[in-house]
Amino acid sequence: MPLPALLALAFLTLPLVSQVDRLELSLRLRAVERSLAAVADPAHRKTGLAHIEQAVSGFFAFDLAATARSLSEAELALRDVQAAADMLFANALSLRPKWRLVEATEATLPTELGLAIRRFGEQPEDLRLAVWIGDETVPDSTAVPALPAPFDVRLTKLAEGEHVLHWRVFAGKRVLLTRQQPISVVANAVERIDRLSACAKLAASRDVDTESLRLLAGMLQSMRSSKREETTLPGAAILGEAEALAAAVASGKPSDLLARPGQHWIAVPSPTRSQVARIAIPTGAKADERLPVVVALHGAGGSENMFFDAYGNGALVQACVERGWFVIAPRCGLLGGVDLPALLEAMATRWPIDRQRVVLVGHSMGAMQAVAAAVAPGANYRAIAALGGGGRVPANARLSLPSFVGIGSRDFARGNALQLHAALQRAGSKGELREYADVEHLTIVQIATPDVLDFFTAALAPSAR
Repeated sequence: MPLPALLALAFLTLPLVSQVDRLELSLRLRAVERSLAAVADPAHRKTGLAHIEQAVSGFFAFDLAATARSLSEAELALRDVQAAADMLFANALSLRPKWRLVEATEATLPTELGLAIRRFGEQPEDLRLAVWIGDETVPDSTAVPALPAPFDVRLTKLAEGEHVLHWRVFAGKRVLLTRQQPISVVANAVERIDRLSACAKLAASRDVDTESLRLLAGMLQSMRSSKREETTLPGAAILGEAEALAAAVASGKPSDLLARPGQHWIAVPSPTRSQVARIAIPTGAKADERLPVVVALHGAGGSENMFFDAYGNGALVQACVERGWFVIAPRCGLLGGVDLPALLEAMATRWPIDRQRVVLVGHSMGAMQAVAAAVAPGANYRAIAALGGGGRVPANARLSLPSFVGIGSRDFARGNALQLHAALQRAGSKGELREYADVEHLTIVQIATPDVLDFFTAALAPSAR
């Protein structure tokens, strides 16, 4: 793994005072991934390549403002938009709600329009903004004064649940930019969150329900503060899940809530600390059925949300769930930080996972960590897919599991990936190497996903053992 990637993660654990926040990067990355998925022509896809490469370079140089700007330029190029100066300026804007978890009784939601990244130019004359919720009629636009500018969004008796905040920027009557971001509406939000936090603090036990309750309570407190999470969160659903966990903790009986089909954020206790993960459980599993497991390990500077929200806009996770596979995405630390055997063993006592049918996929730093897990003494995995990264295979290692190494021809980690493939073959792995033309370090996950899914399907087939 290149040194800049390791330094990047350490850097991103520090407060970002003058940098772009992680949510802004997430929103822009997801827009790029959606635009990329809509492009079938490789030549057209190539138009966004240079900007995506610049985004990766900016990230590893700790310049998150340059990263955000390059992501915006990549999105415009992939959409084949010939952006004028005022449109480029609009793409530098960000609308920040005061909080993302809204009280059902609140009449307005304070927001602020400001520059998320360095200017693309001077503010256009007659810059205007319209903001609305859900399917409401688009309101008249309001003139934007000097930035940052406060705007109050009218809330008209919104039902509890998840809603979409829309905002549109104009130069006069010409639309420059349209964006969306979710908000959550709940009744008595502050009171309920305070009650959950108190319950989490009073709980003496360290089991899955209690540790997950503490995790969710912290996420909800963040949504109700000026702090921005690194990804969009379904606050109403998380609040309901946290309250159900609190009731289970109070009763002293384990909850089955976290084993229900869908997505969950969990914290699994270990002797030293809790391991945070995001999981996806498919529907339709029989009561006594144990499901194949895909463990997804993110790259440096990322988190458990990368495979769910960022890479390919979550395409790999969605496809795995459609195939009936359980997905676990742990939060990985700089030096590994996740004990996969212990995590899987602990989870097997609460979730319907098959410890004999586990496959690993990792991107960048996650590829390195997947390799380390696969070559560890006593490891028992069905297959490993390493994307955009390398990894160390000891000279005396003997591997019977199949391997897939995916790398872009423009990826700075290409040499590491080629060395990894050769080392896996020397260790006895029946390996497959796929090099994708005109693909760089970031988008390799989306581009390689169909091949990874085919590879895992073969590895998890009953005949594979």
